[in-house]
Amino acid sequence: MLSSALKFKDAFPGYAEYEPHFNHLLSKEDWANVESLCDLLKVFKVCTDIISGSDYPTANLYLIEVFRVKQTLDNGALFENDFIRDMVKKMKEKFDKYWVECHLVMAIASILDPQFKMKLVEFSFPTTYQNPDENITKVKNALYEMYTEYVEIHDTLVREAATHGSECG
Repeated sequence: MLSSALKFKDAFPGYAEYEPHFNHLLSKEDWANVESLCDLLKVFKVCTDIISGSDYPTANLYLIEVFRVKQTLDNGALFENDFIRDMVKKMKEKFDKYWVECHLVMAIASILDPQFKMKLVEFSFPTTYQNPDENITKVKNALYEMYTEYVEIHDTLVREAATHGSECG
């Protein structure tokens, strides 16, 4: 909605002259805030589209998008605009509170993607999480547990198939 309004910012003064009940004309500073905010929120829109959209049904993209959001928030602290910087600070606090623990499913999904493997986790966790080494260890342990469970199930099925095969012969 803001990006749509931004396209018509030059039309608002003319509308204010034409419509006597329109008394919400933004200042140049307000429009600068809107423009900065739109630039900042582009990253969030793309991330939301990927994570919640049906065009991308695979979870392997989630970690990279969360990493991009984290980078955007970290860079937002460097904004010259006080309005944006203050807003980003509040967003960053909420992000850090929510993402203090790693989300195993998201990390495992990215590891199972052949283009990312463990490299994305090792690259993104130091920026994304407060305890990156601890969270990387959690992910590795979860993968080892999954693998061990898979091997046990596989071995059981092979033994059962061998037993049933010798009974039939």
